Amino acid sequence: GLVRYASTSALAGSKTRFVRARTVLYTAFLLAGLVAAAAASGRHETFEANLLRLPGPPYAFDGADIRDGFEVHVVNKSSHEQMYAIRADGDSADAAFVVPVATVTVQPLEGMRIPVLVSIPRAAYRGDFTVRVHVQPVGDDHSEPEHVATGRFLGAKGG
Repeated sequence: GLVRYASTSALAGSKTRFVRARTVLYTAFLLAGLVAAAAASGRHETFEANLLRLPGPPYAFDGADIRDGFEVHVVNKSSHEQMYAIRADGDSADAAFVVPVATVTVQPLEGMRIPVLVSIPRAAYRGDFTVRVHVQPVGDDHSEPEHVATGRFLGAKGG
């Protein structure tokens, strides 16, 4: 006859048990994975924005000012071209924020880096503060909320 794979219980004529602790456990893991995948796909965002520090020293002295450089990385995760409005602010009323490009158009599934320069007079600097860059989709579909990317303005501890 043919060779078959069988346990000693099956060869002795016992009934095969399909419901065992490990099959119940594997089924529970499968269901947990399906629930996690459904939850993750339900929270898909059409774009992301991250604030990154420019390479080099964290700050520079520019005459009577302290200057810090960032770039916002905007990634379009949708299947169509999208325009985004970009603006910056922070916790210091004395800081000046320069975003050279107020709106950018990003192609589908691509990203773009936009510089953000922050400066504050040395005399007004009282310590590190939070910098916020607001990125908002512009156009017909306003269903996606504004993303706020944050970073820290770093300066000399003595002013």
